[in-house]
Amino acid sequence: MRSAEITKKIPLELLCIHLLGERDMYGYEMVQEIKKRSDGLLKLNITTLYLALKRLNDHGYVSMYYSDAEAARERSRIYYHLEPTAEEYRQKLEEEYERVTLGVRRFLEFGGHEWLGKGFSLLCSANFKQEFALPFSCALWYTINCKLIRVRIM
Repeated sequence: MRSAEITKKIPLELLCIHLLGERDMYGYEMVQEIKKRSDGLLKLNITTLYLALKRLNDHGYVSMYYSDAEAARERSRIYYHLEPTAEEYRQKLEEEYERVTLGVRRFLEFGGHEWLGKGFSLLCSANFKQEFALPFSCALWYTINCKLIRVRIM
């Protein structure tokens, strides 16, 4: 899969807000920090990051300021600062990310499992199966200790 296709799936605005909640940062520093914290799994193009920062800036969630170069050989940098208005947006993004992640996890866990015959089946992501005899029919989902567990009563 190409890098651009993977980048579309990253909740980049959420990552930016999270980083800027810790301290003001400049763009390249943010790209490096995302790569470091994800153990190299998330590699971003700096232009992609700047587009996300521009969207955040346009909505008033992030502001920018220039730093003066301390030494003659250093360049001045544009730092990004998280505004207080971003807190509500951050919560919305986190809730949306959790909802979508859980939905995809449930979808993937649902497919491919075979139900045991008559009775009660308990299947979880650790491939644990146990059968109990119960007389009625229904299907339920449970999330226990961050593990998705499907319960089906036949």
